Amino acid sequence: MDMLATKSKSSNSVYLACEFVVLGGQYDKRKIWSNIGLYSENSTKYADIGRATIKAILNSSKHLDPQDKSEQAESNRVIKDFGDLNDLEFVAEISVNDKGTAPKNEIKIIITPDHAKYNEYMQPANGRYKIESSTKKAMPEVELRDDEIPFS
Repeated sequence: MDMLATKSKSSNSVYLACEFVVLGGQYDKRKIWSNIGLYSENSTKYADIGRATIKAILNSSKHLDPQDKSEQAESNRVIKDFGDLNDLEFVAEISVNDKGTAPKNEIKIIITPDHAKYNEYMQPANGRYKIESSTKKAMPEVELRDDEIPFS
């Protein structure tokens, strides 16, 4: 993820402008852009959804069950700044949003360890392995393709 806190041009809302890169499979190295809400003067729901999204990303990337409220799990969910979210690898389901002027890929759901698909996607037989969150892998220097449609 590459992101910055951004103030909306049309309101006082603040969000993280995120860029995600697919790792592996048919759509390897494709990009998806999305915003994570941080603040809106109109409603706290915008920020609540944003916090839940960040928490799900942390749970997925660090293999934390969302129901785990232990001190160790809670400390693994703490970030000192938004830069801590860079380079996290997590499991997500991607869908195509065909509403609007042009279809675009979007993250439908972030899959956490309590979800049946999490282990399915992390099985070595599927070419996927659990990610050791203490080890950061450098992205190879490759050309990344645009957000091409469709993901099927």
